[in-house]
Amino acid sequence: MKIRQRADLAHAPDAATSPADEAVGFLLSHCLNRVSDATDRALASCGLNVRQFGVLHAVYRGMADTPSGIARLRFSNAAAITYTLDLLERRKLLTRKRAPDDRRVTRLQLTVKGEALVAQCIPQVVAAQDAVLRPLADEERALLQTLLIRIAGQAHRGTRSSGSAHD
Repeated sequence: MKIRQRADLAHAPDAATSPADEAVGFLLSHCLNRVSDATDRALASCGLNVRQFGVLHAVYRGMADTPSGIARLRFSNAAAITYTLDLLERRKLLTRKRAPDDRRVTRLQLTVKGEALVAQCIPQVVAAQDAVLRPLADEERALLQTLLIRIAGQAHRGTRSSGSAHD
């Protein structure tokens, strides 16, 4: 999809002053939907969807280990995360345990089955995302990743988000 140039928008009201004339937010959202749809299709064979894999993968990588840490990382609300955690726990893919030093804190941990499933799914997720990015050259992919990391405000990979003291 090509970004429309300002000249193409001359007929639109306030085209010269509109801050959204390139519709970057729409394009980012559209790309996210394409990646999510491709990833969902790839994960179907694992019996997971994008949200479930995202939670498991975040715990697997040590990016979050509490429900609120997952909610912040996944940009989701606590109720949606609780529903997903309930489902993953019923499937024996993760456990929730109270922290011994602070009973208000719930820690998440993958089970052996959960770790094995994430490891099995990662190559499928990578392949699905690579397919979406196929139109880009390697240098363009690297640039896109660099720009997205900057936009997301992540200075480096592996940033830990463990949540608040009251998870």
